[in-house]
Amino acid sequence: MISKKTLLKFEILLIVFVFYYNNIFPLFEIEGILGYGAEPSGMGGAYCAKADSPFSIFYNPAGLYQYKNTSLFSEFASIANIKNNNFITGVVINFQPYFSYSLAGYGLFNTENNFYESFLLSAVSVSFLDNESVSFLAGLNLKFLYAHYINYASTVGADMGFLYRLKNLLYSKSINLGIFFKDIQTKIRWSNGMEEQLPFLIKIGVAYIGKEDFSLTTDMDIINYKIYTNNYRILFRYGIEKNFDFLVNKSCKIRGNIAILSPAFKIG
Repeated sequence: MISKKTLLKFEILLIVFVFYYNNIFPLFEIEGILGYGAEPSGMGGAYCAKADSPFSIFYNPAGLYQYKNTSLFSEFASIANIKNNNFITGVVINFQPYFSYSLAGYGLFNTENNFYESFLLSAVSVSFLDNESVSFLAGLNLKFLYAHYINYASTVGADMGFLYRLKNLLYSKSINLGIFFKDIQTKIRWSNGMEEQLPFLIKIGVAYIGKEDFSLTTDMDIINYKIYTNNYRILFRYGIEKNFDFLVNKSCKIRGNIAILSPAFKIG
């Protein structure tokens, strides 16, 4: 008979392998913002305030603290309409109640014009407040980016996110508010001497996490897509997820999404 002590050791050492194959035609992807992860992509990228999987590092690193497991994750995605293929693999290590940490590698290659891009991303998420009624989480990404297209380029960058959760409110498990700042003052330097400012993205999200395995999410992406002319666009994303009992309890999930893109406007 296996003792409880042995089982406990096994649970601590257990690493869960997760593999997604995601072949999508991302109508919701505007200005080069790709989707990462089967769950966030299925919800149209409206994931800033839900952010409870390893792929939260791409949508709001603060949410990484919600993911309670230590695991390896991997994804291959074929983006049909822009002939891009990307591969992601990484690890999440849980040091709770102190913090959660993730290290992920990403590669994107275009089969038509031989464009290649990769980055190494290190993320950490901490909790400043976490009790039965409320939690406040913060997360930081530090990343190294390399790209090759005729010339090559490299840079370092940072993202930052915050997540505020009101628990057991209005028949819900939680109502979440999230904000994510992507590519904060990040410049990429090409081998021919040119510098290019990466588009700055502010992502603001709200999520209703229901008690009946039901989630509604919405994100507002404010995209500075032409840095030097102060041109902005707002992308409104809406996502839904519902779990169903199918053969194995709660093994079937249905997701849907819709997105609306605003006309371009200037600030300043």
